[in-house]
Amino acid sequence: MKVFATRATSELLRQRAEIARRQAYDELENRVQEATEGLRLRTAELVEANTVLEREIKEKIAAGLAIQARENRLKKQQTGLLKLAKSKHLYEGNLQAALREITELGTHTLNVEQTSVWLYSQDKSQLKCADLYEISTTGHSQENSLFTGGNSLLFQNVNYQDIILEDNIEKPLNTQAKLVDYFSPISVSSTLNIPINFKGQITGFICLDNNGNNRNWEVEEQNFGSYLAYMTALAMESRDRLQAELTLRQKNQELATTLEQLQTAQQELIQSEKMVALGQLVAGVAHEINTPLGAINSSINNIANFWETYLEKLPIFFKELSPERQEDFFALLKKSSSGRISLSTREQRKIKKNLVNQLKTHLVDRGTTIANYLVGIGVYDNLEEFLPLLRDSNSEEILKIAYQFANVQTSSKTIRTAAKRAAKVVFALKTYARYDSTGEKITANILEGIETILTLYHNKIKHSVEVIKEFDSSLPPIQCYPDELNQVWTNLIHNALQAMEYHGSLTIQATHSDADIKVSITDSGQGIQPEIMSKIFQPFFTTKPRGEGSGLGLDIVKKIIKKHDGNIEVKSVPGQTTFTVYLPINRNRMEIK
Repeated sequence: MKVFATRATSELLRQRAEIARRQAYDELENRVQEATEGLRLRTAELVEANTVLEREIKEKIAAGLAIQARENRLKKQQTGLLKLAKSKHLYEGNLQAALREITELGTHTLNVEQTSVWLYSQDKSQLKCADLYEISTTGHSQENSLFTGGNSLLFQNVNYQDIILEDNIEKPLNTQAKLVDYFSPISVSSTLNIPINFKGQITGFICLDNNGNNRNWEVEEQNFGSYLAYMTALAMESRDRLQAELTLRQKNQELATTLEQLQTAQQELIQSEKMVALGQLVAGVAHEINTPLGAINSSINNIANFWETYLEKLPIFFKELSPERQEDFFALLKKSSSGRISLSTREQRKIKKNLVNQLKTHLVDRGTTIANYLVGIGVYDNLEEFLPLLRDSNSEEILKIAYQFANVQTSSKTIRTAAKRAAKVVFALKTYARYDSTGEKITANILEGIETILTLYHNKIKHSVEVIKEFDSSLPPIQCYPDELNQVWTNLIHNALQAMEYHGSLTIQATHSDADIKVSITDSGQGIQPEIMSKIFQPFFTTKPRGEGSGLGLDIVKKIIKKHDGNIEVKSVPGQTTFTVYLPINRNRMEIK
């Protein structure tokens, strides 16, 4: 029984072990199946991820290549623009040479068939080809022109920011259908056209034309075209600047000649006046200076002052002036030259009042100021043709310049008519006048000059004129033009003696401070009337009868004192007139050192 029981137990244990083994095997098989399924799913996920990764890599590679290609294009464009920016032709005013560089750069950089620059004619009726470069022939031409009245290139309303492009010239979207006829001889398929903005106006276009396949113009290519248009405007500005510089050089030369003539005329006038006074003293001849000489001198002064004031401003003025305003400006000058006449004060007031009313009717601001300029210019009627100019925000400045030009025109006419009359007397005065040709200041004591003049007048004043001299013995010598200062003392003393009809007292005081020397000449005449006090230094103003004075004496005095950086004052009451001259000391002392 024990054996049987043992066997039964063993069998039972074996069966249990078998069951456990089978269960373990089944469990293992399930786990293997689960693991296999998980592995299969994971593998599928990895395959899918790998596919996505490969696609992303390809996309990144493609994007990288596109970026690299774009960078290469940009680098090529930047290199070309940098080279163009350094070109001397761009800044030296050689427009044609600059355009050749621009069209070649555009063609080779963007790999197009041709690049051309088109500029409007003056009346904008045509676009003329300023330069066209073809890559197939490597040649330049300028023969084509397009009429703005037809259905041709770029004649729609555009502004300076517009870029006109066509990816397919057979089916134009932005330009007109007739472009096909224009481009067919060179098989152009796509075109990129950029306006050229110059001085605030569209003056033309730069055109880049592609042949073969249709081309999608990239943004950087459009930007590059805009840079070329900008460079073209720079070249045009350089051309205009060169022309302005040439004109400026010519005007400078003319100004230098005019100033030289002015200085010569002034010196001759000073010497002539002195000799007239000397002639009166010695021979009793009239000291009249020929009026035309003074008129020429005054007119030359007006012209010289105009160019001195406006020479540098005019290029800027005309540069900022639109073509329409320029046309109005010159029309205004033309009308002024043909219709400007002398008017009395009463006539001027009447015309100004009428003009103010007209301007008010036409809604023109600043009517009084503009009316003043119009009267000065000599334009009194038919204002309608100038209304755009008068309504311009800058009308006051434009009229101011026109007024100055009108004065120059008048001065030129005065010079022409007076020159012939003045030539003979100028020749005579130059013959008799002593002239210091060095034109340099020397050290001199002004008291010696005053004493010399008093000596010359001694015969006229010794009997009936009391001369009172109050001279500071410590008066220092100064750097001056003594001959010219002698002319000052001659004129002032002569006027004083005439004012008191060579009877009375003549007081001459000479003192000094640290800053200047002060010379006062006082007469006991009737005095200067208040209403003419402001006019006595004006050229040709005189209270003497015709033939007894030219009115240039005090004008010459003032100019000589101004030449010495000094000043002159006048005070007058009934029974006494005093002219006081101030001549600087400190500056002269520094020059002596």
